[in-house]
Amino acid sequence: MYLQSDRWNVSIRLATALFVATVVLSAATPVALGQSGPAKTAPGHREPPGYKEAVGNALGEFEQANFVEAREHFLRAHRLFPNARTLRGLGMSEFELRNYIDAASYLREALTSEEKRLDGRLRDKAIALVARASAYLGTVRLRLRPATATVRVDGFATELPASGELTLQIGDHVLQVQAPLLTPQQTT
Repeated sequence: MYLQSDRWNVSIRLATALFVATVVLSAATPVALGQSGPAKTAPGHREPPGYKEAVGNALGEFEQANFVEAREHFLRAHRLFPNARTLRGLGMSEFELRNYIDAASYLREALTSEEKRLDGRLRDKAIALVARASAYLGTVRLRLRPATATVRVDGFATELPASGELTLQIGDHVLQVQAPLLTPQQTT
C-alpha cells in the first residue's frame, strides 16, 4: 500500500496478505498449573509477607477457572516478589483469557528469569505454551516514510519498533497511518 502526496511517500509493506487474517479459535484446553516442588530462592532472599497468600489465592482462582481473578493475584504476588513462577502464572492466566501477546511475553520472561527459575517439567510446559500462544499471533512489517508518520491499530496509537514489525493477534484489525501533509489512510 502506498500513500502519496506532493512532498512525501509513505510506503507500508504488509507481511500478511491484505493485512486481514481471520482464524476460528477452538476452545483452549485448560493448562495444569502444578508447581512441581519447591523453587530455589536466591540465598539470603526471603519471600515477603503476603507473597504466599497471593500465590495461594491465584492458584485457587486459576483452578476454579476464574482467570481474571487469578491474574490479579499473580500480579499482586509479582509486585511483592518478581520471579519466574509469578511470570509463568501471569502468562498462563493471559493465555486462558486469550490475550496471546501478553501470554507469550510473560512466558518468555519467565523462561529467562533467574529468580525461582523454571526447571524441568515447568520449563517444558512454559515452552510449549509459548508455542501455542504464538500460533495465534502474526507479524506485520511496516516501512514508513516519512519517519514522523504515526500508526494506529484498532484506534489505538502504536509505537512502531525500530524493526518496523508489529505483533498482533490473528484476526481483523484496522490500520491507520498519518503523517504531516498527508491524507490519513486506513486499511482493514
